[in-house]
Amino acid sequence: MDDGEGILGCFGVLAILGALFYCFPIIMAVITFTIIIIGVWAFHDDSKDNRKKFLTDLQSDIPQKLRITKDEVIYDFGEKGESSWKYEDFRIFTSRGEFIVKIKDADNKDVSLEQVSDVDFMKETKQ
Repeated sequence: MDDGEGILGCFGVLAILGALFYCFPIIMAVITFTIIIIGVWAFHDDSKDNRKKFLTDLQSDIPQKLRITKDEVIYDFGEKGESSWKYEDFRIFTSRGEFIVKIKDADNKDVSLEQVSDVDFMKETKQ
């Protein structure tokens, strides 16, 4: 198929859709709206799944970076929590202090840890 046939096919589909919109405007508007809603929902759901996987991977990487055990880390993902679909910075509390996890590049799992305090939060939670 060359470019001419592809362009002709696109115009053919647009002509058919235009005719359907002209003949059945309400039905076609409902169908179009439904397709858009399904697309937005699928994109949002996929983004949430990707963020959950990203955070799960981070929960094993962060203790390794700080050379502590997984039990020595408390995660604070903020008000939106773990189920949010946005990649936002969050806080962790460890035996080595409080850190802000800054997400530089979510695709490459590039994060930086910025220490806020050096209070042993594990000692505080055990009391």
